Amino acid sequence: MARLAAVEERKPFSRHYRSARHFLTHETDEPQYLIGKRCNLADIAINKLPAVWEALATGRITVSKAEMLLRLAEAPHLLDALLADLAHLLTWAENERWPKFKGFVAAWQELADQRDPRDLDDKHFDQRGFTFSQDLDGSINAELRTPPLVFAQIEAAIEPVYKQMFDNDWNAARNDHSDLTNASHLTRTDAQRWHDALIHVIRAGAGGRDPGAAIEVVIITDVETVEREAEHQATPDSSLPGPARRSALDAESYRCETLSGLRLTPSTVLLGVISGTLRFLTFDTPKLNFEMSRTARAFTGPLRTALIIRDRHCTEPGCQTPAHRCEADHTQRYIDGGPTVPTNGAMRCRPGHRHKTRLQALGLWPQPG
Repeated sequence: MARLAAVEERKPFSRHYRSARHFLTHETDEPQYLIGKRCNLADIAINKLPAVWEALATGRITVSKAEMLLRLAEAPHLLDALLADLAHLLTWAENERWPKFKGFVAAWQELADQRDPRDLDDKHFDQRGFTFSQDLDGSINAELRTPPLVFAQIEAAIEPVYKQMFDNDWNAARNDHSDLTNASHLTRTDAQRWHDALIHVIRAGAGGRDPGAAIEVVIITDVETVEREAEHQATPDSSLPGPARRSALDAESYRCETLSGLRLTPSTVLLGVISGTLRFLTFDTPKLNFEMSRTARAFTGPLRTALIIRDRHCTEPGCQTPAHRCEADHTQRYIDGGPTVPTNGAMRCRPGHRHKTRLQALGLWPQPG
């Protein structure tokens, strides 16, 4: 889309090209379907959201952020709210990193959507299914459609096996490459490792064990959201769903998701609370501080959970690894007197953590503050 904006600005068309779409189709190596998709989004920007087009053309926002905003305009039930809140959304796009911006937009969409979350739950349930087909080379392509909470349970069952497999692969690579080990030295790709973990869990279940018996899914939400949803379900004639009574601009503080960032509807969470399958973890959200843990060596249990909830992703610049797959690290080293509290902790991916540790050992890492 950035290239399309530049093309529209310069108009480098001869009599051989009818439009920017025609020009890009013949003069670039990008697939035609991708050019068509982005041209359609550009049409939406020019006709409905010129402020987004102007921000993209001047380099204030990235193509990914522009596309996310423009996709919102494709939903008729969100267009009015989008036009009203566009200035705030553009501010987020200009000032926030991609992972946090994506989370803000997802929360904004839920709060701005006037549809009843229970209708979405019913839609997810009705559309559940598992299909597969075989390619000419004999490989199997499978597609799973399932409600978000069900997938969260699947993910929770698979992830411990995935982590163990990753540790085994990493340790095997370290035996050959020592401190120079990186992802290219691993024997399996990340996708292959997730596949193998899924097959392991399925085989364990088929072998007589119940992998689901110990599945624990952590849900992050606020009491206000659950209380509003309970009030709404107690008064079915209400015209507005619970979360929509809050301003869509509360998206910066609104969260209704699993620890891995999977979005859930408030009605799904409420039903889980009522049935007793979900538990609450309550803490001081602004401080995320646990004074009783100052003498602990490692961030574990609620301490680690607090860092995951706060950081969401790896805190290394440019890294988008989800926080629940990162390592909890002391900002000021523990051996230098750094306390084990969330204010002195940050989630870092394994490579980022190892890089920071090496620089600290060499005295090249800047001191906190």
